Amino acid sequence: MKKLLGILVFAVINLTLFAQEPVQKDSVLPYYIMMKHGKLTEVSHGRKNFVTRNITLVNETTIHPNGKINVSSGRTKYLREGQYMTFDGRIRRLKDMPSVGVLRL
Repeated sequence: MKKLLGILVFAVINLTLFAQEPVQKDSVLPYYIMMKHGKLTEVSHGRKNFVTRNITLVNETTIHPNGKINVSSGRTKYLREGQYMTFDGRIRRLKDMPSVGVLRL
């Protein structure tokens, strides 16, 4: 009886631990590239650096310091004022970025 009760308590504790949702530290994007005030800026874990050389992303997209983007499919796009690009190559508007802890220039 004691073993059964011990196993039951152990199972309940494990189930409650696994049922909890993981805690998110914050909703800040850890890495993105933005165009603001006519300058391309790389933001990585809270640190901002102006882009002075080409950056190649994991999906083989290349971003040039002037905002020109060469997509791996051969197309060309431009990162416009007020836009940002995530590390996986998605382009979004800065004003739509999650506001919690987001760095602004």
